[in-house]
Amino acid sequence: MERYGEEVQSVLNLLTESAYFYCGDNENAFYFLRRYESAFAEFFKTCFNWELITDDKCARLYKDKIYNDCRETRLVMFQLRGRDEYIAFMLLLEFYEKLLEQDNMTAGDRENPHFRFGDLLEFERRRFCELFPEREDVKDAETVRKKILRDLMPKLCDYRFLRELERPAGERISPERYIYEALPALYHYNSAALERSIKEILRSPAAETGMPEAENQEGGESDGEQ
Repeated sequence: MERYGEEVQSVLNLLTESAYFYCGDNENAFYFLRRYESAFAEFFKTCFNWELITDDKCARLYKDKIYNDCRETRLVMFQLRGRDEYIAFMLLLEFYEKLLEQDNMTAGDRENPHFRFGDLLEFERRRFCELFPEREDVKDAETVRKKILRDLMPKLCDYRFLRELERPAGERISPERYIYEALPALYHYNSAALERSIKEILRSPAAETGMPEAENQEGGESDGEQ
């Protein structure tokens, strides 16, 4: 690997500069990573005790321990605040699976599914009503948008779970018509545990929740994300 110093440096920076490194970010670097995946995995495991997870479209690093407990240092940790935001994220995973089925796609397809914000909003509203039939606030779509999704959507884009597509120039459109791309990171989450996770949150609501569990290529789970 010594003769590939520039390529190695590029891959290391791409992996640590954002939560997820997608093939489309830099195809040459991504294919280099996949070619020498075992060497990179050994490096991260030996030096940092981090786990390198890859598939055909995405690469990421996971850590199972935070060494600096000062909250202000956790700049790259994905944090969900409050029970509603956590459940909204879990429902997004459910929506993503239905989106793949509806569009006759798989997570491994070259293209990623697209959706209108209004469709996600209605799905979230309906599922919140099913989970909380006693709550009046979740029966109104505008309230769900303002109280739950308004802060969550930019966070999901920042951490590269979603990407908002460019809006038509010179045309005013309502937020319900905004188009989003569902990115491969959503596929990495353990959808099999979706119903269990929601039930656990319903039984034990928390003021603040960290990242939900994500499954690796071998089907195991990891608790933290770099």
